[in-house]
Parts: sequence; structure tokens; C-alpha cells
Amino acid sequence: MLTSTQQPYADALVKAFGDFMSAVGGAYVAPGTTPTPGPGTFPVSVPPVPAPVAGWWNPTAAQYTTFAARFGATAAAFAPVPDDQPSLGWSTLPPVTATADILEYAGYGYGPDGKQRLYHVGKFTAARAACDQIAAATTPDQANAAVAGAGNADPDAVRLSLMTGLVLPGPLGNAQMAGGQTVADVVAILMGQSTTPAGQGAGSF
Repeated sequence: MLTSTQQPYADALVKAFGDFMSAVGGAYVAPGTTPTPGPGTFPVSVPPVPAPVAGWWNPTAAQYTTFAARFGATAAAFAPVPDDQPSLGWSTLPPVTATADILEYAGYGYGPDGKQRLYHVGKFTAARAACDQIAAATTPDQANAAVAGAGNADPDAVRLSLMTGLVLPGPLGNAQMAGGQTVADVVAILMGQSTTPAGQGAGSF
């Protein structure tokens, strides 16, 4: 128990310490008292995750359902599988040749040959995020920051490469175009019929 002479000094020390804690973002709570909100005690605001960019590489749930129904299946049959599960049971779709059809297929991870190429949630998520970055890019440098070599290529060619696994975004952001500057170039590579001369494809810019 402090004496009446010592108490004012103790109170002054407590106040000084409390002022210091408030200045650095904390708050001192004396024993037996109820804490009150102070600086640094409120929840931190987390910026919202940007909404996906509207585009063929980001089909909606309704589009998944419609796409699956065309092949007599449910949307679940075309949904990416968890990264820790084997990628089995994917259907092979009829090959397509029209650009619009090729891009539509790619939106679900399929190549123009009708074969699934991404399989897993992680690959779809990374590919679509990179596609969004390409869509948002307004300069070649911004496109190159997302995928090396993208600044000199048709944006849809870059996105097709991403959504069919020719370009695999990594954790270090070191994705690089695997070849081709146009959709036709990328399709030729996917079909094993690339006509791009050596040294002229993406990645050699």
C-alpha cells in the first residue's frame, strides 16, 4: 500500500507510461480496470480482393453450367480439382478450329484439341489472375511485368497461352511467353504444328 505522499508519484508514472503506449499505438490498462479502445486497438481494414475482369478467361457459374450442358454434363464435371488431388476423369471434347471456340475452350482450361490442360484450382487461379493483369495493362511494360514477352504479343495470345498451360505463372512472378505472338501461333504450338522460326518466338524479345 502506497502512502499518501507516494501515491501522486505512482499515478504520474502510470499516466506517463499510458501516454507513451498510446503514442506508439498500444494502450496501458491498469489492473482491475476495463480496457477502453484506443489507437491501435481497432480491427485493421483489409483491402477487398479485386473482382475478376469480365472476359472469356473468367467464365461465370452460369456459363460453366451452360458450357457443361452442351456436352451432357454438369458444371462439376468441368470444375478444377483441389491441388492435392489427382487430375483424373476429365472428358476429351470435340476439337475446335474457330478462334471464338478456341478461346471459349481455353476459358475452361481446354486446348483446341479438346484436352484439359490446367486441371487444378491453383493453376486456374494463377492463370486467370495473370489474364486479368494483361487485361488491365495499358502499356507494353505493364504487360511484360505480368508475363515476360507479353508486351509484343496479341493480348488474347498471351491469355490463351496462360489458360492452356503454355505459360505457368510462378510464385516469383517469372512467367514467360513460351512462343508465338498471335492466337494462330499459339494454336499451332498447342497442336504441335508450330511454324514460328527458332529464335523468333516469345521469350526471345
